Amino acid sequence: MGEYLKMDDETTVVSRGGKRIRMVKNVAFHVPIIPIGDLDEYGKDLLDAMLAGKRDPINDIVEFFKNYEPQPGMTFNKKAFKEAQQAEIDKEKEEEMKLM
Repeated sequence: MGEYLKMDDETTVVSRGGKRIRMVKNVAFHVPIIPIGDLDEYGKDLLDAMLAGKRDPINDIVEFFKNYEPQPGMTFNKKAFKEAQQAEIDKEKEEEMKLM
């Protein structure tokens, strides 16, 4: 079935039948649901980090996760991910400065 990414929705965690599940609190109407495939913990953490950052457009994130393959046994390093993104931003700024 996979994970579903629904933009502009707020969710809340509730207990149903002894299990904690995430439910939509306020539904944003006319917003498409985008299936992005099965995600492991690493993929979920990576998705959260990509959505929290302002670097990647949503279409690029969706395309990335359409072909995502689970990474068994890997742990997501949020600090290293942010540092890599910042390095890319710095590199782009350097290139822009050279062009001026």
